[in-house]
Amino acid sequence: MEMDEEMVMLRNGRLRVLRDGELMDMQEDMTMTDGTRVTMDGTIVMPDGTTRTMMEGEALTMDGEIIGIEEIEGLEDDEDTEFVEEMEDLEEMEDLEDEEAEDENMDDEDIEYIEEMEDLENKDDIQ
Repeated sequence: MEMDEEMVMLRNGRLRVLRDGELMDMQEDMTMTDGTRVTMDGTIVMPDGTTRTMMEGEALTMDGEIIGIEEIEGLEDDEDTEFVEEMEDLEEMEDLEDEEAEDENMDDEDIEYIEEMEDLENKDDIQ
């Protein structure tokens, strides 16, 4: 599948249109050449009236064929990489917040015990 073909895809939770090699947000319902329609909420309405929901990573070609976006040659992963990095950053921030919350719940006795254990570890490392 080539980048110059027109299609609709669900990528990173957003409906996107690939047109003339450019990827843009879908602005309105689209009808494919075979009569299949894609609505703004990701519902695919087949020419016979049956419906299904577009899944993450799927693309619908103008002739109504559903393919995986990994089959599209030349589709850059910059957006995917950026999305994954954002999610990893969020996870790291949540982990830090959890650690801070744990620290706030510790009393002086707990902190003293942890420091003693760290001192013992350091002594073992030196020997």
